[in-house]
Amino acid sequence: MKKNEWFSTSGNSYGIITSSILQKFNITNIQQLFETIKQITNNKPHYLCKRK
Repeated sequence: MKKNEWFSTSGNSYGIITSSILQKFNITNIQQLFETIKQITNNKPHYLCKRK
């Protein structure tokens, strides 16, 4: 894997998200997580996972 190589994710592929982020947005379930990410990014592609 090349370092700093990022790609856009879609669907339910979101990689690892730290508990501090979950706590910051008071997220208690996966669906709420997806909705929060959509709000934060205005439904634009998400760049949260590194390509394997």
